[in-house]
Amino acid sequence: MGLFGPPNVQQLKAKRDVQGLFKALGYQKDWHVRASAAQALGELGDRHAVEPLIASLKESDGNVQQAAAQALGQLGDTRAVEPLIASLEFKWMQPYYFFVQRAAVQALGKLKDRRAVDPLIALINIKSRQNEVKLVQRAAAEALGNFGDSRAMEPLIVLLKDIHASAFIRVEGPSGDFQADNDLLKALARALGQIGDARTVEPLLSILKAPAYEPGIGLHSDSKNFLTTIVEEAVTQIRDSRAVKPLTEALKDNTPNPKAANPFVGVLTLLQMRQVAARALGNLGDIHAVEPLIEALKDSNMELRQIAVEALGKLGDTRAVEPLIALLEDSDAKDKVQEQIKASRDMQAQAGGPTYTAVVLSPSGDLHAEWELWRISARVLGELRDPRAVPPLVKLTSDGQVAEAAIEALQRTVEHTAAGITTEDLRSVLHLDNVVQLHPGGSMHFPGDYSKAVDCSQVKLLAQQELIRRGLAV
Repeated sequence: MGLFGPPNVQQLKAKRDVQGLFKALGYQKDWHVRASAAQALGELGDRHAVEPLIASLKESDGNVQQAAAQALGQLGDTRAVEPLIASLEFKWMQPYYFFVQRAAVQALGKLKDRRAVDPLIALINIKSRQNEVKLVQRAAAEALGNFGDSRAMEPLIVLLKDIHASAFIRVEGPSGDFQADNDLLKALARALGQIGDARTVEPLLSILKAPAYEPGIGLHSDSKNFLTTIVEEAVTQIRDSRAVKPLTEALKDNTPNPKAANPFVGVLTLLQMRQVAARALGNLGDIHAVEPLIEALKDSNMELRQIAVEALGKLGDTRAVEPLIALLEDSDAKDKVQEQIKASRDMQAQAGGPTYTAVVLSPSGDLHAEWELWRISARVLGELRDPRAVPPLVKLTSDGQVAEAAIEALQRTVEHTAAGITTEDLRSVLHLDNVVQLHPGGSMHFPGDYSKAVDCSQVKLLAQQELIRRGLAV
């Protein structure tokens, strides 16, 4: 404590002089000193500071109250729970009191005392469009997510739908409203995901399909990507097996919302909902998701098919093997792709220019997407380690675009299931070239004769060793 001036809080903190900080906390001439002292007491972690900090919650200055609430959250002492709850009461006449409320809510979230659940829900239930209220509700949603208490589920869902329906995507209007809505929506979705109850799936997915655009306002792609991201993040946290049913229903839903601003928006939002559902089914880890995901392999949308393949790989169920093989053996699709590549190269060769593999469309609409689907399918078959996958994988090594994935999958399969592979299939592996050429293809940036090689000697050696073990000539 200085002789002729205010206390030096930094020096007191450095000396861990708690008693000196208590005196600084009561220094009435300067709120900066009191707020700094409260902050220092929280950082020092001395629980003797709990009662003085509780007293500071009743300060006349909001900055000191905010610092005291934050410090009490750091100290982690449940004696602070009731005083912090008391500080949640709205005081509209006091400037910037919502900052005090937010600090108190955040402190209660750290303390994780169940006495705080109902008061926090009461904040969620407040009907207001003021950004200051949204700021406090965002903190309350984050705190309730930390609690994971199912009592908060319905109020969180109600507010989620209200925010989305009334003001989520605004191309016009105050940017502050837009950001406040986004931040609150993200906190609400994340809290519902943390609660992890299957009953949250339907309302979360419904906001993807719901009419999220005001009439006459165009598609705001950044906001839609944001919305899809937060819903997916929330839904994929849910591990309740009861979620399989609503997720499956969403995956099979082919009816665009008729209330969407225009048909394009309706189709887009429906597809995003279905893609999120497919990813969530894979993360859920429930075998009841296998059949719906297998059915999704037949969908017309390439990206959804890719997501379904990835999800089946996560589930690790061998029921997926035959459908994935069928996907790889879709000869009509492959023949058309190769015809398009050849036609493109012939056309450029006749023109006298360098030979490039042009950007062409596959039967699915995108050559790159077709190849990527085959690569993912090959990788997943390798992860499933099923001997039935050997013949289609061997055949796939002749396709320079996907050969690398096929060879890696073959090696994994032979390494782990050699005893179950037929002699004929082992010999087909043995007859592979020692080196397979890969081609990037599908891009005007790469000459058609560009290639790199992948070594097949390891997988051939594994097949040879199994044949020798069986006493067969190699």
